[in-house]
This record gives sequence, C-alpha cells and structure tokens, in this order.
Amino acid sequence: MTRKIVRSLLFSATLLVSLAAVATAQDDRICSTPGLTGEWGYTSTGAFIFPTGAVPFAFVGRLTFDTAGNFSGAQNSSTGGQVGQDN
Repeated sequence: MTRKIVRSLLFSATLLVSLAAVATAQDDRICSTPGLTGEWGYTSTGAFIFPTGAVPFAFVGRLTFDTAGNFSGAQNSSTGGQVGQDN
C-alpha cells in the first residue's frame, strides 16, 4: 500500500514539473517580438446589450508591429449605425 502511494506521489510530482516546463517554454515562444513583426488585420462583430435593447457593432482594423516593439494602427468602426475612424 505504501509503495503505491509513494509511486503515485512521485508520478504526480514528475508530471507537474514537466507541465510547468512546457508552459514556460511556450510562453517564451509566444511573446517573442520577431514572431509578431509585420502587419496584422482583425475584425469583430457582435452586439452590446443595454437595458433598452441590443446595439450592433462592427470593427475592422490593421496593426503594424516592428522589431523594436513599437506598433501603430487604424480602425474603422460602426456602432448602432454611427460610423467612425479611430487612429
């Protein structure tokens, strides 16, 4: 009985350390600037829910990232039929 408990605890600890190492390795890769460099576009649609009713919205935009970590972008939006340009 004691061997089963020790074996289970050892297996659990090994699994936990392995998962933590994988999560750390993935974080370094995801947050790197070279992978982000370039132009990116996005869209979003949906509705804001207010007590008076739903108001539809839509956004479309473009972001530019450089290797120094700087970014710029522009967005066009429509909320409840009111169109605007955001910089």
